[in-house]
Amino acid sequence: MQKRFGDLFSESWEEYKSKFKLLLKTYSWLYIIPQLIILVLSITLAVQMIQLGVIDVPDLGADKMDFGMTGNAVDDAKGELTDLQNLKIILSEFFPIILAIIVLSLISYLFLSLSLFYMAFYDKKNNLSFKQVFTNSLSYFWVYLGLSFLVIIALIPLFLLLIIPGLIFLVYWYFSSYVLFGENKGIIESMKTSMNVVRGRWWSVFGYMLLFMLIIMAISIVISIPFSLISFALSLGAIFSESGLILMVAIDPFIDFFSNLIVSFITVPLTILFFKNYYLNLKANPIAK
Repeated sequence: MQKRFGDLFSESWEEYKSKFKLLLKTYSWLYIIPQLIILVLSITLAVQMIQLGVIDVPDLGADKMDFGMTGNAVDDAKGELTDLQNLKIILSEFFPIILAIIVLSLISYLFLSLSLFYMAFYDKKNNLSFKQVFTNSLSYFWVYLGLSFLVIIALIPLFLLLIIPGLIFLVYWYFSSYVLFGENKGIIESMKTSMNVVRGRWWSVFGYMLLFMLIIMAISIVISIPFSLISFALSLGAIFSESGLILMVAIDPFIDFFSNLIVSFITVPLTILFFKNYYLNLKANPIAK
């Protein structure tokens, strides 16, 4: 019998709480440390851009503030020329840092996803260590990377040409990663199995996905509100004083960091656990042919 949404959500939330310590270790190593490095690189990049004049720091004097009301065609042309010059500077001077940020972000995302999927399926007794989860999940690295790449490449033209076909196959292939980890199948076979699981109950799966997405959005908004208020207060201070601007530049990146960390720590593992349980329930209750 297919479980109701509320039952699946409650089951997934209890599973999330039971894995909290392991999730905390996983996020510490695969999210917090890489993101802190990325944050330092981003701040370094911004400082260097300011020093070279790529980023303009506004003069905060009340008599010198310009809100863009006196621009003309000559100023616009100069602005476009400056943008092209800045782009050349960014590509020539800052490309290594930008590349390092992109590569580290992708690697962090891949390793975190691998560990969370492996944990969801194989830490059934909550007795696995982070080292076991991470090490064992690496065996799925290339096949998971290949599956993700193939699904994205297949969906892009479907969404670009007609949105509806893209949405249809997004739902059909949504459980491909769960099949990959849960049944150790290949890339194409995982996509076929996912489609077979969804076939005949597409609307039900889509409804569960939509409802869960709305809940995750609500959780994200609630968590982000206090951080947004702090950022807003800092931006007000930055308008009226130079010290306020310095304070905002120094603190705002860390506010975004902690906001994103808390949102990700709750929503990403919960999403994987919920759809893992949903997939297992659909698999256990096939539609009679």
